[in-house]
Amino acid sequence: MRNIFFLYVILALRVTAQSVYTGLGARAEGIGNASAALTDAYSAFHNPAGIAWVAEHTACFAYSVAAALEGANRLGAAGLLPAKYGVAAITLFRFGDDLYSESPGGRNFCQPPGHSQPGCTG
Repeated sequence: MRNIFFLYVILALRVTAQSVYTGLGARAEGIGNASAALTDAYSAFHNPAGIAWVAEHTACFAYSVAAALEGANRLGAAGLLPAKYGVAAITLFRFGDDLYSESPGGRNFCQPPGHSQPGCTG
C-alpha cells in the first residue's frame, strides 16, 4: 500500500519546462487553467499560438494573489501588435517576493493557419 501511495504522489506531480506556471488572466483561471485553446491576449503567457487570432492592438495586465502562500504572487503585462502577416507580442512576468523572485520576459510572433511561415517564441 505504501508503494502505491508513493507511485501516486510521483505521478501526480506536474512536470513543466518552467520553474513557475506563468498563466494569467481571469478567463484561464475560471476554467481551471485548461487554457490551451483560448485565443485572447492572455494566451501570450500560457499558449503563444493563441495570439494568432487577436485582431486589435491590445495591452493586458494581471495580478494574481496566492493568499495561502505569500511569496507566490504573480504579476504580468503583455502588449500585442497585429500586423499583416501575424501578431507580435512582448510579455513581462514577475513571480515571488523580496526573498525570492523571477522576472522572465518573452517575445512571441504567431500567424494564423493558412500562412506558410511558422510562428516563433523566444
